[in-house]
This record gives sequence, C-alpha cells and structure tokens, in this order.
Amino acid sequence: MSREIAAVSFDFFNTLVTHRHDRGRGARVMDYFRAQGWESSAWEHAALYDVFAECGRDYVATMEGDDLKAFGARVARALFQRLNVRVDNAVADQHGVELWRILGPDHLTTFPETTTVLAAIRTAGYRIAITSNWQHGLRAFCQALEFTRHVDVVIASAEIGAEKPDGRIFAETCRQLALPAEQILHVGDTEAEDIVGARAAGLQALWLRRDLKGSPSAGEIRNLNEVETYLATGGNRS
Repeated sequence: MSREIAAVSFDFFNTLVTHRHDRGRGARVMDYFRAQGWESSAWEHAALYDVFAECGRDYVATMEGDDLKAFGARVARALFQRLNVRVDNAVADQHGVELWRILGPDHLTTFPETTTVLAAIRTAGYRIAITSNWQHGLRAFCQALEFTRHVDVVIASAEIGAEKPDGRIFAETCRQLALPAEQILHVGDTEAEDIVGARAAGLQALWLRRDLKGSPSAGEIRNLNEVETYLATGGNRS
C-alpha cells in the first residue's frame, strides 16, 4: 500500500496546548483548597478523569452566565465528593466557576504556532485528528481554544476506554478518519505513548521535542512548523 500521508493526527497536551500557568491543574486545585481553609484527600490525577466522566460530556464551550454557574456547581460538587472536601453543597456552588477556570480550558493556552499550522495543513488538503490521553469533553476544550474548525476528528482516551500506547486508540483514529494506518502521520511529545505506540499501530510518527538541543534526528522535530515543512518537502515518503 502507498505510505503517502493523507491525514495528520496530533497529541493534545504539550503538543498543541500547554499550561497557561507554571503549575498543573491538580496543584492549583490544592492551592485553592488551602486558600479557603478546606481539608481534602491528597490529589490524584485520576480525580480529573472521575470528575470529567460525570460532568465533561455536558460542557459546552459557549456556556456563560447562569448556565456556566450551574455547570461549575456540578463540577465543584463532583470534585468535592471525589476529594472528600467536607463542605455544604451551597459552598461548593459558590466556588464552581472559579474551580472550573482551573479545571477547564481557561487553564490552557495554545503554543504560538498551533492554530497557524493546523490551518495550513488543512488548507494543503490533509485531514486532521487529535488523538489524546484526555478526559471526557475534549472536543469542547478544542472549541474553547478556537481550533476545532481545523480539526476533523477528536479522540479522547476516556471516551473510548483505551489510552496511548494501546493500539485501540490509534485504530479508532483510523476508523473515524476512514483511512489506513500507514496513511496517517501522528505527532506527539511522548516517545512511548506517541511514537512507539503510533508506529506499533502502523502509523507514521514524528516526535515533537521542543527542548531539544542541537539538530533533530530523523523522525524528530522541535516545533509544529516543522510538521508543515516535513509534509511540504516530501518527508511523507519512505
């Protein structure tokens, strides 16, 4: 079969987006709890998945006003229950919007080149997917971060029950793109999950190494602009 690339799949976090602040969501939630004088269980990354499993499907990027307050209250109640914060629901409701600003897309920012590169790749005729180990509601996050219009398919591990490097998540990307694996290039920042996992599933792969010192080796890039260059210069041939 031809290995000419017809679509590009991107990891989400640390590939297209990163923390707006220097600290992750869990650390900032714990800071918020301490500022209020609330005791809780220790933070676990799994808490994000549990809270978003309950609420994430219902998040809409355009929420505002009373709708956002109601949604934030649901998130806060779920979070407090998961982390054993002993306060009344009425207190949780009062802090819902602020906690959602920590847990939701406001916490993230795109890398400077993200939207421009996605638009250019789409204009060049490639289909685009996001394939990420992430919680429920990832498509709405992408919409809030204003690049959904460039993306055909969004795959979140929590929504399909398989995490990279499991081949099933890459198989779902292929299924939704309606393309064979060998015609999809996956780009991500994690060697085991994104590069080894994608190649084992039959996809082509580029390892994004933003902190790389010196020249990249074959199959490595330092920023997303190099994906566009890779495609334009025939890097999709083997």
